[in-house]
Amino acid sequence: MLIKSNSLRIHGDCDRDPELTFTLHVKTVAARCFHHLRQLWTIWRALSDNNARMLVHTLISNRVDYCNSTLHRVAAVHLRPFQSMLNSAARLIVRKWKFDRITPTLRDNLQWLPVDKRIEFKLCLLVFKCQHQMAPPYLASMCVQLSADTHSRQLQSAACIDLLIPRTRTASYGPCM
Repeated sequence: MLIKSNSLRIHGDCDRDPELTFTLHVKTVAARCFHHLRQLWTIWRALSDNNARMLVHTLISNRVDYCNSTLHRVAAVHLRPFQSMLNSAARLIVRKWKFDRITPTLRDNLQWLPVDKRIEFKLCLLVFKCQHQMAPPYLASMCVQLSADTHSRQLQSAACIDLLIPRTRTASYGPCM
């Protein structure tokens, strides 16, 4: 008997759906963060700027950044709840109203990246750490430079700092879960 599930739990708070769009994960994290934002809006007059930044970072930014590398190259429509949540959090910090423009404030005052660029930055930083032996050994062993691979032919492109992409099998046998 084969039991199909609408959502599967990967680990911790990271949920995924069978189509790998991660909409369930994004919706649940966004709902939790909007709940915290509503709670913060009730006390925003009593918060100093530094306290507001600290609470937003603790309650919102960390949840957006957790497990977000799995959202790399996901359709932009699935990242919109995260972006609107960060926009609302920025409005809380800089004390702007709902219909005020927030994009220049994100970039100039808070120096926050948009969600898709945040994810790319996080992955690039992880690869940088792997290449400079600042990451755990199990991650560093996965980032092998193309020029360090002894099984491939020496090409002109081997002088670049390209990484070797390991071969994977995309076909599987048996029922897919």
